[in-house]
Amino acid sequence: MNLYTINILNIRNGINQNEASAYTIVKLYFEQADEQPNATPNAQADEQTDEHIITKLNLLFNYIYINNKSDEEELELLEKDKLSLIAILKRLEMYTDNVSVYDFMSAERLLDEKIMIWAIKETYQSPYKVYLNNLDREKFVLKYQKTKKYITENRDYKLEEIIKYFIVCLHEELENSGKEQK
Repeated sequence: MNLYTINILNIRNGINQNEASAYTIVKLYFEQADEQPNATPNAQADEQTDEHIITKLNLLFNYIYINNKSDEEELELLEKDKLSLIAILKRLEMYTDNVSVYDFMSAERLLDEKIMIWAIKETYQSPYKVYLNNLDREKFVLKYQKTKKYITENRDYKLEEIIKYFIVCLHEELENSGKEQK
């Protein structure tokens, strides 16, 4: 944003000009630039948002696999919820007792797993919970891969966009499959 100032000097006319006060009015004009002068704060905010989301994903992952009970309150889960989530993840072939398997995954693949686990948790805590028994692995993974492909076409995507869009698409899929079952 560029700032332009124009000083307007007004002087009284008349007999006693020496006694007359002179004053200046400063007018400010703003011109919107094509680019922001400093895009760094916005980039930093986006990075912090992604870091916050990754922290949440890691908390859930650690709570389920490493049994870190200190995260229960922040995740708004109870022990019975954890057991239900594990049962759903086992049915979807996404749970293993051998956590060292995740050491062999690429960082991107591990992040995908964490996002899918988060979506299951969010769905479990929503009214769409009733449809989770109808969900099968193929539809679930396909829906995630299609979501990821669609969102990542935009170069400036945020991790939050993938998660939110995936959950919305998953809920629609669950609702549609629930209607087909009737």
